[in-house]
Amino acid sequence: MKDIQPERIRIVKLPLLEAQSIFRMNTLIFGEERLINHFEHDDIRLYEARVNGIGVGFKMGYALSSKEYYSAKGGVLEAFRRKGIAEKLTFNMIMDCKKSGYKVLSFDTLPDLYPGMMELGKKLGFVQVSSDYDDRYKSRKIRMSLVL
Repeated sequence: MKDIQPERIRIVKLPLLEAQSIFRMNTLIFGEERLINHFEHDDIRLYEARVNGIGVGFKMGYALSSKEYYSAKGGVLEAFRRKGIAEKLTFNMIMDCKKSGYKVLSFDTLPDLYPGMMELGKKLGFVQVSSDYDDRYKSRKIRMSLVL
């Protein structure tokens, strides 16, 4: 895939009932149908990155409280990685959460499996607030947060 101009990347906020493309991308990227453990969360938001009208990445999250929003999952199709799409999705979520009055945006990452997400978080101003070990993924789990 040749270089993609940043202006060609469009971020679209989707209602859950119109998010079939995000479920398909999740299966392709992560090899599982489960997007998150359950959908009984407040303020679920789904964002899709599109290039030439085609979904190439996604980000989704939900409210942990009235002050903190949690970016639960996101990914970019392999052919479109390292082109600024994950950064644009994350920045879009940051701005949307800030506009909605959230004070903190957090995410967990597994740096042993996905080192790029921790690097991206640091680049955008997130800081590590905790770490743990995730037995399911056999990896360190790092919580990153950004004060909005």
